[in-house]
Amino acid sequence: NSNKPLVANRTISPSEIDRLLVLQGPTWHGCSGVHTHMTNTRITDVEIVERRYPVHVRAFSLRPGTGGGGRFRGGDGVLRELMFRAPLTLSVLTERRVLQPYGLEGGDPGARGLNLLIRASGRAINLGPKTAAPVEPGVSMTKRSVYRNARVGRPQR
Repeated sequence: NSNKPLVANRTISPSEIDRLLVLQGPTWHGCSGVHTHMTNTRITDVEIVERRYPVHVRAFSLRPGTGGGGRFRGGDGVLRELMFRAPLTLSVLTERRVLQPYGLEGGDPGARGLNLLIRASGRAINLGPKTAAPVEPGVSMTKRSVYRNARVGRPQR
């Protein structure tokens, strides 16, 4: 059938596409901290980010427990904190900051993401999911990402 995608020399049905896109199968847990097809989830190496942009990566780690519970839990998101070393315009284009990632087939939802701008004074400002803002040296941004890995089935209690 010509209207079905071909993956690894195997034709897949539309119902299988969602499971492939979220990097989770019907019988295993979701992958944590992975780069998916969207640019706002890109996992660029710290060394490359610091070499190409006037930023210092202060933190970069997984966010344990953020993938949501279920028989097969979703993958956990990442935490990144950047400190800016020069004046620039910060552009933010993210998702799942208002509505949390939903679970499938009775699985629990995952955690929401959060984008915080932390001024040199220590004042934290919630940037929301999409914005652009000027930043000065010494200002930090904390990005708590989530991944659209689904939670399948009722959580194990």
